[in-house]
Amino acid sequence: ELNAINKGVAVMAESGDSRVLLRAAITEYLEDVKLSKKPKTLSAYTIALQYFAESCHALYVQDVERRDLLKFAAFLRDKKGQSPRSVYNKFESVMTFLKAHKVRDLIGKNDWPRFVEEEPEIYEKDELEQFFNTCTEEERIWFEFFLMTGEREQEVMHTYWSDVNLQHATVRVS
Repeated sequence: ELNAINKGVAVMAESGDSRVLLRAAITEYLEDVKLSKKPKTLSAYTIALQYFAESCHALYVQDVERRDLLKFAAFLRDKKGQSPRSVYNKFESVMTFLKAHKVRDLIGKNDWPRFVEEEPEIYEKDELEQFFNTCTEEERIWFEFFLMTGEREQEVMHTYWSDVNLQHATVRVS
């Protein structure tokens, strides 16, 4: 399929057609994402764009219309059983892809999928004690560090001893 896409792009270039095949554009975009983003980001964009290609029948990126985007959101919700937050995230990934291909102003603010931000789950002291009691010594250190610093995974992964100030009981995110 990739060779057929590349041949299609080559034929268009020879004929002076500036339109880009949707599937070829997705492949190229994901290759760029792979070079510049983290693996989790690539994975999220890959799934979102695969679903978009599955739901959208436009042949060229420039032919994508507002209705294609509305159908995509409904496809995610109805056919893929995605939560409202997941629908929004995938929709946003597709919009970023389209923006990179200079396809803009297709939808208004009321067309975006909606979701309600959920309150984070709060763990009581006895629940935390029970959790920590099931951890190995190393796991306990990691999870206590997450809990006490409030850092996210990537921040913890890039914390160095030079970021830790034991005297002031602080950890700097650098």
